[in-house]
Amino acid sequence: MRQISPLVIDPAWPSEVEKVINEYYLFLIFRPLQYIMRDVCMEIINGKDPLITAIKSGKIRYENGEFTGSYDSNLTKRFKSIGAKYDGRSKSWKIEYLPPEISFAVTEAKSKFIDASQRMISALDAAAVKNIAAPVNFTPAFTKILQDIEKTLDFTTKSITIKPKVNKEMLETLARDWSNNLDLYVRGWAGEAIRDMRETVLQKAFSGYRAEAMEEGLQRVYGVSKSKAKFLARQETSLLMSKYTAQRYRQAGITRYKWSTSHDERVRDRHRELNGKVFYFSDPPPSGDKGEPGKPGEPFGCRCIAIPIVDDEDEQSTADAGRTEVA
Repeated sequence: MRQISPLVIDPAWPSEVEKVINEYYLFLIFRPLQYIMRDVCMEIINGKDPLITAIKSGKIRYENGEFTGSYDSNLTKRFKSIGAKYDGRSKSWKIEYLPPEISFAVTEAKSKFIDASQRMISALDAAAVKNIAAPVNFTPAFTKILQDIEKTLDFTTKSITIKPKVNKEMLETLARDWSNNLDLYVRGWAGEAIRDMRETVLQKAFSGYRAEAMEEGLQRVYGVSKSKAKFLARQETSLLMSKYTAQRYRQAGITRYKWSTSHDERVRDRHRELNGKVFYFSDPPPSGDKGEPGKPGEPFGCRCIAIPIVDDEDEQSTADAGRTEVA
């Protein structure tokens, strides 16, 4: 009985999948909103009056007799020139009556923000329809991952003289099946992101017209989506590698593996108990959070690896069987 080198995830593999997910989110949801926000936040060049520029660009807002937002020294001077008083508790500049040109800029900014909010809602509604109708194609990314896995497997199992062949059609079929599965997850999460975005736009539209607050809210949702993309890419790549390599090992006559953890404080207790133990690929131990069976890399967030074990009788059995074509 001997061990052969285990297969470890190449960081480039989940990165390819993550890239596809992020591009889908970006072009479906966030890029259209960015274009709208760019129009809202675009500064109106007005060298004579920095206050009007700040109001129209959305950096500050005027509501209930006070200015709030981001200030600089030029704005501070301008506030004082129109008789505004600074309130340290609310960190705002207060003034009851505005000069006509400032009042007009405030009205224009509010109208512009309301129009932009309506455009964003329409864009999100359109994105929701596209999300239902347009599937995400991960097949090229998964095909490349499977091809890389095959090359690595061929190297790590080179000591096994008889190994089954795998053809390009088989890899493409598997990649297409995994693409369809991941597509459902991604579009499900995209639907959640669209709903969160819509809620953010409505909330900011009703609470005030400062464009920076709107942009911050959208960036928050975008950040969550990117984190989900990273996790999902890693999880699905790990699951694909685990299931595919187990199938290929069994085809090569390797029936057992030794469970190996990442050997750090992040290892869950259940997996720490499994570390170093030997199992059959066909009969994985309870390893999921709810006790469901699974091989290394299959439970959510699992970083464990399967170290293949080659028995003398397994090698002889495979050699007797001869080379076989995997359809």
